[in-house]
Amino acid sequence: MENIPDYYDALGLGEDCTEAQVKAAFRKKAKDAHPDRGGDPDAFKRLNEAHEVLSDPEKRSEYERLRKYGSGAGDFSGVDLDDFFGSFFGQGSGFSGFGGGGGFHRGPARGRDSLVEADVPFTVAAIGGAVSLRTSDDKRLEVNVPAGTVHGAKLRLRGQGQAGHAGGPAGDLLVRIKVAPHPDFRRDGDDIVSTVTVDWLDCVLGGQTDVSTLHGTVELTLPPGLQSGNRLRVPGFGIRKPSRSGDHHVIVKARLPEQPTGRELELLEDLRELRDAPPSTEVN
Repeated sequence: MENIPDYYDALGLGEDCTEAQVKAAFRKKAKDAHPDRGGDPDAFKRLNEAHEVLSDPEKRSEYERLRKYGSGAGDFSGVDLDDFFGSFFGQGSGFSGFGGGGGFHRGPARGRDSLVEADVPFTVAAIGGAVSLRTSDDKRLEVNVPAGTVHGAKLRLRGQGQAGHAGGPAGDLLVRIKVAPHPDFRRDGDDIVSTVTVDWLDCVLGGQTDVSTLHGTVELTLPPGLQSGNRLRVPGFGIRKPSRSGDHHVIVKARLPEQPTGRELELLEDLRELRDAPPSTEVN
């Protein structure tokens, strides 16, 4: 196996290691070997390559077959090793053969892209803002989240991925956004929907109530005759983008009296009698 890199040795693991052990060993070694911390760039690249191959079951299986071929225990006749590892790390990645001692000899190559997930509060995703995240190599970054970012969206940070080789540019970091739910708001496109509970008399007679929005508290006018479940719209108080602004929709719920007083019951009985009475036929 003189021409095949020993990825297990690079991570300090045995050949029976689990995927979880591979990831743990990579995080530990990459932290010390990272160039930003004064580590050896070539050693850091070898760690990345080892992690990428051994943490992927399909790539690891092909790598094991290649190791057997290198020791004469398999049939890989006609296999071009550059093409084989190029399929691991992308065509045009600059591989030009393998050297002894478990390393590659290759020209400048762009680093691979990396993917991380970032938990983003609902309000930050809606109105925009910055969040901090930690990459797999223990580097902290600040990510600017544009207003209106949806759950599952990917943001690209140029040059923040894996380091390039032999002077090649670094890859990009893709940040997959996970938007946390909000206790009061939900999103409907660029609109925001919330619920407000008001006294039933305000639904009948009309009135005002305060409503919380993404952009602060507004006073909402309640027209007379509101039914529980009706929607009222606050224009322009949804998600604001350069091209347009969404609205805030308020679902009104009527709050009925739980223990009306005797006097209140008397008045309600009078009201019922009034509503049940036939219409007056008196002509002036």
